[in-house]
Amino acid sequence: MVGPLPALVALLVSTALPTFAAADIVHLRSGGQLEGEVEKDGDFVKVALRPGMVVAIPKGDVVRIDAKPSARQAFEQRFAALKPYDAEGFFKLALDSDAAGRKDDVKQAAEAAIGADPDHAGARELLGQVSVDGEWIDRDEAQRRAGKLLYAGRWVTEAEKVALETKVHGRESRKLVRNLLREGRRGSNPETAVAIWERLLDLAPDPAAGSALRSALGTDPYEESRRMAAGVLRAWPGDATAEALIDAALDDDDTAVREVASISLHLLRSKDAAKKIFKVFLNTRNDDQRRRAADTLVILRCKETVEPLIYALYKSETVRREVSVRGRQRGDQDSYFMGLVKRETRRVTDYRFDRLARDVLIGITGVNFDYAKGDWLAWWDETHESFGDFMQVAGEEPEPPEDDTTGDGPTGSTSPDADE
Repeated sequence: MVGPLPALVALLVSTALPTFAAADIVHLRSGGQLEGEVEKDGDFVKVALRPGMVVAIPKGDVVRIDAKPSARQAFEQRFAALKPYDAEGFFKLALDSDAAGRKDDVKQAAEAAIGADPDHAGARELLGQVSVDGEWIDRDEAQRRAGKLLYAGRWVTEAEKVALETKVHGRESRKLVRNLLREGRRGSNPETAVAIWERLLDLAPDPAAGSALRSALGTDPYEESRRMAAGVLRAWPGDATAEALIDAALDDDDTAVREVASISLHLLRSKDAAKKIFKVFLNTRNDDQRRRAADTLVILRCKETVEPLIYALYKSETVRREVSVRGRQRGDQDSYFMGLVKRETRRVTDYRFDRLARDVLIGITGVNFDYAKGDWLAWWDETHESFGDFMQVAGEEPEPPEDDTTGDGPTGSTSPDADE
């Protein structure tokens, strides 16, 4: 468009366009010009400047209209001017039509190029064809012959299809887990919580759902969601689940979450988890974490931790210490002894009792020999074969620990101030 429009001529219409005649140049009395497809409509001349935009101009403001051929007319003129054997000419026309987005013209010109040269690769490509074993076929057919599958608008191998489906499924599973945990957190009655618990368990053993639950257990800011995740993860056995539950049992700030995580570890019968937690119990210098490890060991009741706990009841070591001793001296007149007190440095045996280890032993075994290591060892030597790996009576399936998430901890007698 060249020059200003008259003040009263512009009427923009944002509607679907009718079928217009050739693209023309409209000369205005103001000296300006409009170029587009023209339609005469009563007292107005409508000019389609671009798809979706029409300018309506009063006829009195139009000086003249210079007609130009439409894109289709221009195509037909060029097509008619070409010789039937001019494959390159038809191909060039097809390329120009493709650049202009005129698919029907592309097809007509490309087919004419192929008629002149059946092996014209450029024209074949414009028609979506490729050469396979000397035969020109559609790209889709070539992909099918190559063993590929059409998935979500893409040609992929079977392995790629499985990977894409897994990715989509994983995304949907993670979203479902997040929604269910949110519903469970907001549930106002036990029936709702039980229903959501069962829906989460129904997702097992879906790896994506298990991954989402492990993530929620470690990062969800709501203890209700973490507690539910810890409970249902028992349906996803494996090293990744055991590690997530161990972390929760030892590090979560919420007592109920730690307890439920410990119960799930017990139900998973994870001896490796028990060993890792026992290692933390023996080696950590963090008193809070040690007490948490003690609580978890009592719930796990792993048989393999009993004997090491017996040996951990106390430690004896020989140290040099200054002690008071009484000496003897004979009198001059009569034979008698007089005690003299003095200080000497001697080697003595020192004992360090571990009250927490004793309380864990009592919690696991249900018996109490206090710090009498010999009695503990004698009892264990006589009875250890009568227990299963998790202290169940041999030949019987143990009842799971009571899943009470409202208490203050599972050990009861475990004292926070173990003697060190």
